[in-house]
Amino acid sequence: MPQLKVNTNKMKYLGLSFVVFAILITQSCQENNNNAMNPKDLSNLKLVRFDSLFAQTTADELNDIKQDFPFMFPAEVEDEVWLDKIENDALQKELEQEVAKIYDGDMTYKYELAEVFNNFEKYFKTHAPKVLTLVSKVDYKNRVLYADSLLFIGLDSYLGKDHYFYEGIPVYQRELLDRRYLASDVSAVLVKSQLPFTSNRQFLYKMIQYGKEAYIKSLLNPGASNAVHLGYAEEAYQWSQANERQVWSYFLENDFIYSTDKELEKRFLDLGPFSKFGLQIDLESPSRIGRFIGYQIVEQYMDKYKNTNINELIALDAITLLKQSNYKPKR
Repeated sequence: MPQLKVNTNKMKYLGLSFVVFAILITQSCQENNNNAMNPKDLSNLKLVRFDSLFAQTTADELNDIKQDFPFMFPAEVEDEVWLDKIENDALQKELEQEVAKIYDGDMTYKYELAEVFNNFEKYFKTHAPKVLTLVSKVDYKNRVLYADSLLFIGLDSYLGKDHYFYEGIPVYQRELLDRRYLASDVSAVLVKSQLPFTSNRQFLYKMIQYGKEAYIKSLLNPGASNAVHLGYAEEAYQWSQANERQVWSYFLENDFIYSTDKELEKRFLDLGPFSKFGLQIDLESPSRIGRFIGYQIVEQYMDKYKNTNINELIALDAITLLKQSNYKPKR
């Protein structure tokens, strides 16, 4: 993989951040879905294109949309702010138009979400959330937010990695701003709501944590590839497969498996331009290679113990899982 050249100019976003909506989630209506969703039947998919509704709202209709979606309009924000967004905010309008080009009339992402929610209800015996799509001024670090019964998706963070709105964003982050990752990102926030994060500082526990997350995502979103479950481009996943044995050997030889060194998270678990072995192959490698290894370990365990249910997998200790998986790199 060649060294990436990143445009470091910061994008200047106007308006309220998507994060404000996270604060307001607990004020939302508490609608529950009592029916399992059939991916072929969208009647039970509670999805509201709020971005489209707001785009069509006139100044005279502001009070109407505020009454319909009070949790989207903080009391401390004056009406003049919303009126300015409706009448004068050129960036808001342009983003709404770009989202409409991709998502208006597109049913594919709705079927994908329906399947994710159907499987979420099946595996976790809990209700799927109501979904609102937004224009978030490309708040790509918070492109999906979930709590209680509402899930927000910033569709303007899924316009495709080469979209001109993303010019100032690092290349390795732009890769994820594509609709192929939308259902996967939704799966991720749902899984995290059910999967307690490990407090154990050993590198193995962190790897297995992410491995469990990716594996459960694959159950919720079975139509997506393993690359998508890990947030990888296909070529990055192929590199990981081809070098799995070497990576695992490197971890073992350097005594990383049971290490509590936090630097290992930055080197092999966190999103970045590449993983940091301190070797010539760094620039060829994808970041988060430790998550890939964790996924392989969990997958081999589940292949061996096929009757293990989701709750048992979640509760399983990382060391026990590794030993019982008898993990051997495939290549």
